Amino acid sequence: MCFSLPPARSCWLQGLQESRSGSIGPESVTLAWQRLHEAFPEAQVVVEDMVVEGDTAAVRTSVHGISGQQSPTMLEIFRVHDGRIAELWGLSSLQRT
Repeated sequence: MCFSLPPARSCWLQGLQESRSGSIGPESVTLAWQRLHEAFPEAQVVVEDMVVEGDTAAVRTSVHGISGQQSPTMLEIFRVHDGRIAELWGLSSLQRT
């Protein structure tokens, strides 16, 4: 695993708003990453592009190590407040069964 979930939780504000699920709080994001790594232990996320302007970052990544499909691509937009992620919008081409 490329990162450890407990330290990753400190990157998120408690009031984090996640667009896909409408969830508030970092638990939904860390749970999604945990499930990804449980389903695909060999998964590696590679940052392909990153653009930062002010308090916003747009990141395009590819996910390697996903069997049975072409490497999925993710596009996520983060808004940062006080050095922590406050909002997250994301799209993924990962095919979930």
